[in-house]
Amino acid sequence: MNRVSQPLSVTSCWIYPIKSCAGVSVGQIDIRKRGPVGDREWMLIDESGQFLTQRTLPQLSLIQPRLTDDAIELTADSFSPYKVSRKTKGQERTAQIWGDQVLVEEPDPVASEWFSEFLKQSVHLVKIGDRYSRPLAEKWKIEDGENSLSDGFPLLLANETSLESLNSELETPISMKHFRPNITVRSPLSFEEEDWLELQSSDSTFVMTKPCTRCVMICNNPEEGIRTSKNILHKLGELHRFENKITFGINLVPLKDSPLKVGDTLKVIAIRQQR
Repeated sequence: MNRVSQPLSVTSCWIYPIKSCAGVSVGQIDIRKRGPVGDREWMLIDESGQFLTQRTLPQLSLIQPRLTDDAIELTADSFSPYKVSRKTKGQERTAQIWGDQVLVEEPDPVASEWFSEFLKQSVHLVKIGDRYSRPLAEKWKIEDGENSLSDGFPLLLANETSLESLNSELETPISMKHFRPNITVRSPLSFEEEDWLELQSSDSTFVMTKPCTRCVMICNNPEEGIRTSKNILHKLGELHRFENKITFGINLVPLKDSPLKVGDTLKVIAIRQQR
């Protein structure tokens, strides 16, 4: 691998306490092998146990979770706020995330009713429990890497320069909220992040598994909770593809527990020689 020195400043950090609900901008994330503490440790499932996202329920972006030490405070439009304990255990059940079956817990049936009323369909709010285990897919396995309730990897990094490149092709610019990263940086060239194989902070190393393949979910308006059109995905595909797939951002696996805060420096220590 070619070794390079390319300092990058972390420009923002995000966590998503409930999968596919609104994100929370934070000054620092505390990274564990499953990802940032508090990130996608909860999600919604239907009656069959299938995970639910903005792919089919764009209005999930209107639900604002706020973390406290022992609870998640939920607000959504004109709905009465509701507080869910983060420490209460609950009934264990099986959930499906893509090809993975995982054991989760439903600690608060009243919270499930709150979500069901908002979404106008029966759903269950579940969380990672004591017996939860979800190793990374064998193809991408790095050391003893695991995953939270995110789609496939512990961390997502995005480049603000790539977003600016996309916005130059759109009639109406969009924000980084459409792409839901945990970490953002700014580099000189758009989409060069897809060639960064390893990055290093002062406390840890992050290995890139693959660029993040994108779907219709980026066409949702996160501020309004609706799908506008497929134009964003179409324009991104015209502008840039990786191995003929529409991608934006890169999936990372941390090699050790560490904090990372806004203003910290990341160094690219290995790059892809050729595609």
